[in-house]
Amino acid sequence: MNREHELSAELDNYIAGLRIENINLKLAAKKAQELISDAVDWIPVGTVMRSNVEAFLASQQGEQCQQCSGSGTVSDSDGCGVWYIGCPSCPPEHPEQAEGAQGELAVLAWLESKLNDMPAWFGGEDHTRTSGWMRDQFILLIQEARAALAQPSPACSTCNDTGMVDDGEITHSEGGIPYENGPVKCVKDCPTCKAQPSPAPELVNALRQYQHNDCSGVVFGYDKAETERIVAALRVENSNLQVRLTGMTFDRNCRREERDAAQARVAELEKLSRAHDPLRIGLSAMLGSFKVAANAEQEGTLRMAQQLFDATADARYGDFKNKAVVDRLIAGLASPVSQAGQVPEGWKLVPTKPTIEMVEAGYEESFGKPDRSEHARVIEQYDAMLAAAPAQGGADPEEDWHRDMQLNDDRDRADYLDSLEDGGDE
Repeated sequence: MNREHELSAELDNYIAGLRIENINLKLAAKKAQELISDAVDWIPVGTVMRSNVEAFLASQQGEQCQQCSGSGTVSDSDGCGVWYIGCPSCPPEHPEQAEGAQGELAVLAWLESKLNDMPAWFGGEDHTRTSGWMRDQFILLIQEARAALAQPSPACSTCNDTGMVDDGEITHSEGGIPYENGPVKCVKDCPTCKAQPSPAPELVNALRQYQHNDCSGVVFGYDKAETERIVAALRVENSNLQVRLTGMTFDRNCRREERDAAQARVAELEKLSRAHDPLRIGLSAMLGSFKVAANAEQEGTLRMAQQLFDATADARYGDFKNKAVVDRLIAGLASPVSQAGQVPEGWKLVPTKPTIEMVEAGYEESFGKPDRSEHARVIEQYDAMLAAAPAQGGADPEEDWHRDMQLNDDRDRADYLDSLEDGGDE
């Protein structure tokens, strides 16, 4: 960086520092404007106060300029509106306030015009005390505003109003080659002068343009800088919403995957459940076949079938485990047969194979009464066979069967031999 560029940068920083210092003047004028506006709008003022304020304003003018009458501002117009500009015939009291001081004088002139135009709603001396108090308040505000415009801006203690501070030295170039003329000092912008500049200049300018029907610096009552800040904030909020939307989309996809996995698991469990249905149907059929126990053995089988059906039903609607079925069967086998040896009413224990006595009784009953109907003969035949059945606890039915068959064979053989002998004699 050559010396000319350094001087140009220093000059720019110096002008920027002047603009920042003038912010205090703008704020003081704005504060006075707001307070006086509120007072004029809401508090009536008598004629005594108005005369006192006019006398005070006249004492503050001093030597008046022929062009602006000592107000420091003149009106200007472009046919659409009227506004105030700094008077070109009035030189600034301090050179450092040449940049931006005319705007503050215009605002102060507007405040003084508000004082001159206050309505005299209450005349006479009835409200002298109230009018005097208001006069004192307005006089103090005007004095503060004029004092702020008259005093020079305080110098920055960090950079002494240069706008630049030391930022170290550079001894060589980026390639590592030392400078021929020695180290080069570096400077940077003063952090104190640049720390959070106030938006007062923009606000005062926008207010002035809005008041005088010149909307080049405002957007529907807002200044352009405020509008840009609102737009920037909305853009940041929109960016945050987009990030949240992306996260919500990812969460939704994760939930869908979990739902699909759960549905697949349910389908597998339903298939496994249907696989046990044949077993349940078979057990139901077996249980239905044992409506009534014919003997003690069938009674125990009936109970075991019921227990097996209950255990299978429990496993069908819960976690299928063979242990549940086995435990129920073991419990059934261990329980005593409560109805062993008992025969239901209308029933009788008979052997699985009829004995010879039962056969003979049925034969005699069938052919001994030929005049009876076939239906009645069968019933009487069955009754005769039951009557001839051996009592419970007698000989083994199987042995009786073989014995009876052997006797029948012997009897048939004897009859056959007798028939042969009779034939030979003839």
